[in-house]
Amino acid sequence: ADHGGPTDTQPPQAGSAAIDRIRSDVCLGVGAGPLDQSGAARPAGAGCDSCAYELGGIGDEIFGDGFEL
Repeated sequence: ADHGGPTDTQPPQAGSAAIDRIRSDVCLGVGAGPLDQSGAARPAGAGCDSCAYELGGIGDEIFGDGFEL
């Protein structure tokens, strides 16, 4: 779905093991950068999500319901 950014992304489902899986110091220290693929800030929780989409990141509130306009 279009959650912002240059490509479609799929957020992790609630309860997914991907959520907050990677410690913040590790994911930001390996060159991943402070933004996910949609341009949302990461980490948005206790750690970074191990996927291209950071659940709860800035932008999630705007596009999470599918209504961009």
